[in-house]
Amino acid sequence: MIRDEKPDMFDWLAAAVLSLGTLALLLATMEIGVTRDESFYFHAAYQYIGWFDALWANLSSGHLSESFTKANIDRHWSYNTEHPVLMKTLFALSHQLFHDKLEWMSDSTAFRFPGAVTASALVGLVFVWTRQLAGRGAAVVAA
Repeated sequence: MIRDEKPDMFDWLAAAVLSLGTLALLLATMEIGVTRDESFYFHAAYQYIGWFDALWANLSSGHLSESFTKANIDRHWSYNTEHPVLMKTLFALSHQLFHDKLEWMSDSTAFRFPGAVTASALVGLVFVWTRQLAGRGAAVVAA
């Protein structure tokens, strides 16, 4: 039975609480060992970090076009091409900011943080979408 009810302020608050709670739980598990898959993604992120570093250096020196040569792009972006680039780019930028620059997170936590944020946001979205279709009870179970 599809209800097609609009979520109200309480539903958005519940979605935020579910998302933040999920993020807190995920952050509590960040220091576990690195899985086989993650090692490939982390290595790709390291490659991407090199490109971003070169991009800023080239921008500062007035040689921005050097960052976009085929050789430079291939050097930094050709590893692990069978997986989409967005999350690996977020891993790289998160690591650069939260580990290297701010020193707020460990090496592995900084890489894992974008995935935790994305997963947490999806929990809230599942709640809101299910709330619209099937009511609050189903939304809680779905989330």
